Amino acid sequence: MRPLKSIGLVEQDENRHLRLSEHGKALVAAIRTKRLLMRRFLSEVLGVAADQAEIDACKLEHLLSNQSAERLVAFLRFLDSNAERGAAFVQAWRAADATCIGIPEHCPTCETDCLAANVSGRKSPGSEP
Repeated sequence: MRPLKSIGLVEQDENRHLRLSEHGKALVAAIRTKRLLMRRFLSEVLGVAADQAEIDACKLEHLLSNQSAERLVAFLRFLDSNAERGAAFVQAWRAADATCIGIPEHCPTCETDCLAANVSGRKSPGSEP
């Protein structure tokens, strides 16, 4: 507890009861918010299964910078600001994602290897046997 006290995250009262300081509460709120943001982005926008989105969000909540979290809030606010436009955006992205043919030379994202194949473990159509 000493390290947490020394950096101002935990306070101890006259009865030696411990509680989060205001700084500690703010840190917990930021981490919780990052988890919620990541879970929502992964499941609702990217289409990751809810259980996997929760697992990944749990891993990412401590790693995501405040700057990235702020931009993620702005992106989700953009999607939420007009439900029809937000749904159309996500639908268009999912349709474009489905057009991946796995041939790097025909893809503006991939350079020499099919990135989708690399992360999924599948062979791309243009790869050697």
